[in-house]
Amino acid sequence: MRRQTFYDYFQDKYELLVWFVADSLGETIEANFGYLPWREIVQLTMFELDAQRPFYASVMRDQQEVDLVDLFAAHLQDLVQHYATSWTQNTTSQRHVTELVVLGISYRIMRNLTAVNPIDYEIIGADAIKSLAEIIDQPHP
Repeated sequence: MRRQTFYDYFQDKYELLVWFVADSLGETIEANFGYLPWREIVQLTMFELDAQRPFYASVMRDQQEVDLVDLFAAHLQDLVQHYATSWTQNTTSQRHVTELVVLGISYRIMRNLTAVNPIDYEIIGADAIKSLAEIIDQPHP
């Protein structure tokens, strides 16, 4: 690829990284809406992240410009909004609780990718499912 062709599509390598990660997460999470139950999407996502551990670990270690935690949290937020059909986030406090839960899950998962002794992806996925179930499966006023 010529240098100019790259710059026709991306401002810099960080914009390319954001596109790549968002596209990968979108294929794993949003593309499965309507096909898989949300718990299976979370498990699949954990498997995919673990399979790509060297890539994500290097991104987390080698740069500060792209916030993978925030990118992952945005996709988890989409999952919650899609599957939490029994209630609407009509209050600020409901939105804030959801944002905090998905941000906490995202932080734990992404930091686990760079851990010296990482937690098995099935365990961390099960913990994420428990936390998300409090939001998705519980009826709210």
